[in-house]
Amino acid sequence: MTKISDISFLKGTRLFWMIFLLLTGSTQHLKAQYPLYFEENFDREPFSKRLVYEVADPSRVRLDTTQSRLGDGCVEVSIHGEDLVARGNRSEISISNFDPLNTTVWYAWSFMIPEDFIDEIPDKPIMISQFHMLPDFEKGERWGTYDAEPMLSVTYRYEGEVSYIRINYGLKNYNLNTVAELPIEKGVWIDLMFHLKWSRDQTGFVEAFMNGKAVSPFNGIDYKVHGPNMYNDVPPYLKFGIYRDKELHTVVNKIYFDELRIGTTLREVSINPLESFGSNLFRRSNLEEYQTTDDLKAPDDYILGPDDELNIAIWGYSDFTGRFVINKDGYITPRLVGRIYLKGLSFAQAKALIRQKFAGVYDLNNSEIDVTLTFAKTINVNIMGEVHHPGSYEIPAISNVFNALAAVGGPNHIGSVRNIYLRRSGKTIRILDVYDYLLDPGSRDNLLVQDRDVIFVPVAGRHVKIRNEVKRPNNYEIKEEENLKALIDYAGGFTAGAYKSLIKIKRYTVDDESVIDLSPDSILQKGKDFELVDGDIVYINSIPEGITNYVEVSGAIQIPGKYELKKGYRVSDLLTLGGGFSFDAYLNRGYIMRLQPDLSWLYIPINPQMIMDQRSSAEDLPLQPLDKVTILSSTQFRDRDTVFVYGAVRQPGWYIYGENMTLSDLLYLSKGLKREAANNRVEVARIINFDEAVSQAKPTRTTVLKTRINYDLKLEKSAEEFVLQPFDQVFIRVNPAFEHQQNVVIRGEVNYPGSYALIHKNEKVTDLLQRSGDLTEWAFTEGATFIRRQDTIGFFSFDLDEVLEDPNSPMNFILKDGDIINIPTLTDYIEIQGAIGYPGRDRLNAPYKANKRAKHYIKHFASGFDKKAIRRKTYVQESNGLIKNTFSLRLINFYPKVSEGSTVVAVYKEEKAEEEETTVEKEPINWNDAIENASVKITGLLTLWILLTRIR
Repeated sequence: MTKISDISFLKGTRLFWMIFLLLTGSTQHLKAQYPLYFEENFDREPFSKRLVYEVADPSRVRLDTTQSRLGDGCVEVSIHGEDLVARGNRSEISISNFDPLNTTVWYAWSFMIPEDFIDEIPDKPIMISQFHMLPDFEKGERWGTYDAEPMLSVTYRYEGEVSYIRINYGLKNYNLNTVAELPIEKGVWIDLMFHLKWSRDQTGFVEAFMNGKAVSPFNGIDYKVHGPNMYNDVPPYLKFGIYRDKELHTVVNKIYFDELRIGTTLREVSINPLESFGSNLFRRSNLEEYQTTDDLKAPDDYILGPDDELNIAIWGYSDFTGRFVINKDGYITPRLVGRIYLKGLSFAQAKALIRQKFAGVYDLNNSEIDVTLTFAKTINVNIMGEVHHPGSYEIPAISNVFNALAAVGGPNHIGSVRNIYLRRSGKTIRILDVYDYLLDPGSRDNLLVQDRDVIFVPVAGRHVKIRNEVKRPNNYEIKEEENLKALIDYAGGFTAGAYKSLIKIKRYTVDDESVIDLSPDSILQKGKDFELVDGDIVYINSIPEGITNYVEVSGAIQIPGKYELKKGYRVSDLLTLGGGFSFDAYLNRGYIMRLQPDLSWLYIPINPQMIMDQRSSAEDLPLQPLDKVTILSSTQFRDRDTVFVYGAVRQPGWYIYGENMTLSDLLYLSKGLKREAANNRVEVARIINFDEAVSQAKPTRTTVLKTRINYDLKLEKSAEEFVLQPFDQVFIRVNPAFEHQQNVVIRGEVNYPGSYALIHKNEKVTDLLQRSGDLTEWAFTEGATFIRRQDTIGFFSFDLDEVLEDPNSPMNFILKDGDIINIPTLTDYIEIQGAIGYPGRDRLNAPYKANKRAKHYIKHFASGFDKKAIRRKTYVQESNGLIKNTFSLRLINFYPKVSEGSTVVAVYKEEKAEEEETTVEKEPINWNDAIENASVKITGLLTLWILLTRIR
């Protein structure tokens, strides 16, 4: 690279263009473009390094292999009672570092609320996903004072027996609104997808989808909700998990998440419904596993060649062990045996020849010989067509076609799994069918690939689906000669509950769809078949209700359920079969739901008490098939009164109110006071006009009562009979004088690293260094880092050298609980990354040289700048996080110096977007502005000329 002292490159054409840029002011570049794509399938651990845990305990996030949406696993996020992080009770995973300002991004993920999820207070929903904005630290914003709410959130709540999710969108106190409130089912995977335009003005929007269907309200134009969605210019970050109110920590809960995808197109993030049976055969494998395989077992038909390594062992009467690599001429040369030519032989032939050659030297009649392949040569295979990552790959020669496909992720969602072509020397030698291997693994040989083979995956043929009552409902690709019979065979046949008298097929035609009804008897049993077309959906329904003659009783009954309807049965007979009423039965009114001929339901009121007292009377109605008798519960007509306890008790939350319930009762139920409780300050908030407010629709009035309590839960005499009332809220404050030990951590090159409890509230970094025995002689002070975990502040810019030189420096922070100081060991290398010219790499390490600048390292170790680099944007990030930028004086860049352990970053240009052609009315020239601008540019040119003259 050119030095400042060597300015001769400015002569001629290059000088002209650089002066032209200076005069025209055309030196502005677009911001670097970062890829907006991310995928994590949670099929194995560790998960992506880009995911950050916001949890009290890392064990709250784990791989689960029993509940996955797709693939082999999912992530289970659990939350326990005291999982307090920052301002909430939460366990969350986050991902950030995208660049969404004025861009459009697609986000998708799946979640499942398990069936055993414990619902808490209905009016306190639980956040399960959110997009949250970050403070703009460069403009002075901090977490402690930054109160921006999530601009898009997904919350879970329940009401009665129904579970819901609510999607909220917009900015707090501006345009926050509910996009949708949707019922969901526990134990079922839910697919969410959001299409977002990030903007600080009205061009921003969100388009929401659940299970592939748009849920945003239709506004006559599109399915988008419009409005600003950014509080500042800092990219938001996505979080998912469990975030509940701090008062809701009485139970342990968990939620499952899977298939997180972020991209620039719908196709990138969709869980494609056309993925065929057999596609998941390739999902878990990756290329690195096949390139590093060390557990090789060569089949007998494996063809040997140069670079294959064999191990030959003889034991018994004779003894011999040796490893031999087949050389480029195709032979090995064992001692005493001589050359053995193996190139082009199958492994079985090679073993026979080796035994024959060794038998001339060793006594193999009384000994055993074993030949194994210990290392296979690598071959080049081209994998083309509809696969996830087409290209040319080097893989071990012992790989078969399926190994090679698994290395690139297998066929994509439109790729065939039934017609996979293996081509060799320009000829197709085999067409492979994944179904042959899945359904009958012994039906085909395990075909090995050879050097320069081509594997081609064409577009799939007919895709059809089969649903409901078959043993393996899925999407299938069927060949030209296959139809309905083959599809049912692939699906494993009918289940025991299948209704075999009728098959329904949904078919798409030109701009229309239709339903076809088939009789399986006429198709499957008489040797006929039914031709399917691409896109057909075959439904095998369950045996319909009504085939069995039954009636049903539910509600406040001892044994609810379905019962056989016998001739002459009345309501009293069904109630007797159900074991009679339960203790909470409401006996004055019940209902019979009766199915009408037009398939509508008729409600018939009944009096259960009168029916059982006067059997066979007019009230005791005869039953008809499918009648459903419902006995109501008296609890349905009562509001459940509750009381609440907050603060320093062992199990805060809501409790069912009971008559004459005292404050002591509530504290016993909540498992008593914590040690830090301020027992001299107990407050009870009470509605004093509840009956009046309900009966006369007046506003409620609240008063606060105060009392004391001992740690043994005994009230003072003046408050021994402190009787609670419905909806009382009890607050147990924390003793302000009580405080657990505040611990900080110092790591690395100090004499006594580890955790330290703070002695006083104004203890500083220098105090901690002294307590830890000071620095060792290997301490790399320039690379020291400081992390503050309180309020999720995180990484601080930190200069330990400045602290050591001046204890009064602002860098000598007052320590807080959770602070971490790390002092690394001296290092002798630096890292270079970004827009560098090194072939095939955008990141490498280089030895450290004192007093060298960033440009030196890029030139001498990274093959110079890439042609897409913005040189004046080059910066150095030191080990302690501090950033040094390049200083530019018009045409000359002054690159920052590099210290040990630093990272030199060359920044890419952003590709310019195509500008729309617009017609703009020409404005009259403002000559005053023109003269002023020309004067500024001429002054810059003269400055450059003076600088060049002095350099010469």
